[in-house]
Amino acid sequence: MKLELHKLTAASEINSAELRARACRYVPGNEVRLNYLVRMSGEEVAFLSYDAFPDSEHLVLYEMFVAERFRGQGIGSELIRRSLQLATELGYRRLLVMPKPLAEGITPQQLVTWYEKRGFVPAPEQHGTYIMEIPHEEFPNS
Repeated sequence: MKLELHKLTAASEINSAELRARACRYVPGNEVRLNYLVRMSGEEVAFLSYDAFPDSEHLVLYEMFVAERFRGQGIGSELIRRSLQLATELGYRRLLVMPKPLAEGITPQQLVTWYEKRGFVPAPEQHGTYIMEIPHEEFPNS
């Protein structure tokens, strides 16, 4: 699956009303927030938002929203893989998520199960937070 991630500076860069509505929730100028528009074959399919805190060991996948008509095609799973790549490139040792359903018809437990099937485990002493460790061989200079 060929997905292209485009770093956003403003929600107005997004044509899809569904995805732009998600991106409009974030204030520009937040130096720790990284927002991306995801395209597949030129079509806008998803929105990603990360918190990249300096001096932290984890990259926070704050929001992953796949447009409704593209769900169930493996895009979310591929975006987890790409998120792990980004975390590695930025020098983080784990990817952290706090699963909250963003679409109707998806329960919190369904979403947690989805993340667990992809390798996330509950974070110790952080209720509602799940982490995925990045294998040591993936770290640059380790």
